Amino acid sequence: MKNAIELIYKTMFNFFVNKDSYNTVTHILASTVTTLALIIVTLNVVSLLSFIINSTLNIPFGKGGKLLLSICSFIFGYLLLFKLFKCSKTGDADFLFDITKKETNLVWISCVGNFVLLIILSFIRMYYFKK
Repeated sequence: MKNAIELIYKTMFNFFVNKDSYNTVTHILASTVTTLALIIVTLNVVSLLSFIINSTLNIPFGKGGKLLLSICSFIFGYLLLFKLFKCSKTGDADFLFDITKKETNLVWISCVGNFVLLIILSFIRMYYFKK
């Protein structure tokens, strides 16, 4: 699990460095996108569980509570990557991590696939739990 999360971070970091070159917030952007990918996977699991138990699962917070929950999730993701997993914030001398093209493609396919699955499950939930 740790290796998969680090691979997502390294892929996102390399993407942002190649796109805009390295700056002081590149690792923050990469960790935020990594946390977002983990949240999408979690939402997919929750959606599938709601189908299995045949019950809707709603977050009982208002907009402010959901925003606070999101901010706390991103802070938790940042701490998970750099404090618990002790992932390096930058790569080699040119700031890039050394990952293969196959690993990069695997990460992008899984992230896009999870996002598409989230959209599909959202539409299914909308019609399945329609009262």
